[in-house]
Amino acid sequence: MRKRFLAAVMCVCLGMTMFACGASKDDNTKETESGTSEATEPAYTEEDLVDDSNGDLNILDYVDLGDYKGIELTKSITKVTDDEVTNEMESKAVELTGSDVTVEDGDTAIIDFVGKLNGVAFDGGTASNYELEIGSGSFIDGFEDGLIGVKKGDTVDLNLTFPESYQSTELAGKDVVFTVTVNGVKRKPQLNDEWLAANTNYATLAEFAAETKQKLEDAAETTASNTLESSGLDQVISNSTVKKYYKSLIEQGESQYEKRLNAYASAYGKSLSELLAAQGMTESQYQNQKQKQAVSYAQVAMVVYAIAQDAGLSEADAEYQTILNDLANNYNMDAATFSSTYGESLVKSSVMSQYAMNYIVSNANVTTQEVEETEETTTAAE
Repeated sequence: MRKRFLAAVMCVCLGMTMFACGASKDDNTKETESGTSEATEPAYTEEDLVDDSNGDLNILDYVDLGDYKGIELTKSITKVTDDEVTNEMESKAVELTGSDVTVEDGDTAIIDFVGKLNGVAFDGGTASNYELEIGSGSFIDGFEDGLIGVKKGDTVDLNLTFPESYQSTELAGKDVVFTVTVNGVKRKPQLNDEWLAANTNYATLAEFAAETKQKLEDAAETTASNTLESSGLDQVISNSTVKKYYKSLIEQGESQYEKRLNAYASAYGKSLSELLAAQGMTESQYQNQKQKQAVSYAQVAMVVYAIAQDAGLSEADAEYQTILNDLANNYNMDAATFSSTYGESLVKSSVMSQYAMNYIVSNANVTTQEVEETEETTTAAE
């Protein structure tokens, strides 16, 4: 089964854009005299909530469920090109030996680096043995180009400027210096019989190419299936109306959002308040964003539970148990440990979400098409 982090419902909470509030303005924000955005309207009020603590509510009393059987869906499978096959075959980059090796465009440079602002190392600007593909555009302008021609073992200082739009207000538009040491250089292989014999178990390049293409096509099929499931659920959610939100789901969504940001802050050695300040997010904006994410989480969960009740999907069903066990196995846990680790309610929402998506797709009118990869489809897949 395709590995997901607690399926779609948990992804709504854990895979969200954490700093969207600090990056844009909407109808719930206004400009203060200092020019910063402050939230003015809550994402929900107490009137939008219903107390579900006694557990005897009928979910269909609070959700006007849209059609979820017989809906029209399109499964778009991205065609695998010869260039993609070649790029994948060349991905087994080999580290070059010798003292006169220099970095070229397209190489993968193995680097140590320290970024400094006004002579002081800044958070997130230091790494060791980082593998950076030159020309990938992964780093700010000038970083990768500045390493072209640098010899293995040498250290260079790169005088660079962060873009004005950079998410960290501490670094946006600032001049910095990156001190970079090139520890090694990996280069794409020459695809010939000699390299094939030394680095693979394939008898011929044609066999290697065919196997590589099949793996890429399998991955494209998996991506298309995942997208189909998500789009099916999205369509049902768009056509449904949640009249009131279960209070427990709102609380759960807010709790998960807060945990996510605290973990993110901790990974960078910051407190939550320090992280918010670095991202230009005020406490008011943070609370508003937390509410928005909680509403999104609760909306998905309530539509999923409404589908489950209307369609007669149960936790006792074999398919539900299979999804639960597969998810637990992905994290080397049994179902009981998995549920206790992540919380029974959250796990139930997630597993039932996958179960509901399976049900929607299996009862949909699905049209399958092959599409060429474009920048738009690449972005959507990411």
